[in-house]
Amino acid sequence: MRPWAVRAPIPSTVSPWSDPRLLPVPLRTWPASFYDGRRTVLFCWKNRSRAPISSLTSTWTDRARILVADTNARLTEAQRTRLGRIAFRAWRRGFREADLVLGPFADQVGPTLDEAELDLFEALLMEDNDHTLYAWIIETAPTPEQYQGSLMDKIRAFMAAHVAAEVAKGAG
Repeated sequence: MRPWAVRAPIPSTVSPWSDPRLLPVPLRTWPASFYDGRRTVLFCWKNRSRAPISSLTSTWTDRARILVADTNARLTEAQRTRLGRIAFRAWRRGFREADLVLGPFADQVGPTLDEAELDLFEALLMEDNDHTLYAWIIETAPTPEQYQGSLMDKIRAFMAAHVAAEVAKGAG
């Protein structure tokens, strides 16, 4: 265990963010972490942000948190509902390899897509044959003309950057 990492269960009835005295570390200790019952959380005292302990630096954490907050602030209730439906379909394809590509893509990149790309992504998710869809993504089969373009390029780039890293860590 790292000397600066403190793992202690936090009572679920009290929030450690509301009272810093609840954290089992001195106020000026940085970085600090604690176990919240589900995951180990890194707490950055500099700007009161938090992220999973796997985050590398507070700068990365700050940027990721700001991007997610900005994206969520711009979404209307109808857009959130639509993205929820898309994410549900993307995660439950029935073919694990397609799930591991399309599910995280819908969660992480979905809120940044414009309306035309969301329409195309929904149409792509409505395809019947998951194996054919996955073959289009990994480019072992020719992609139909209607799906070629920036969306398919984004899915392929996402797969190369994120999913391949997860598989290398042993997730797949």
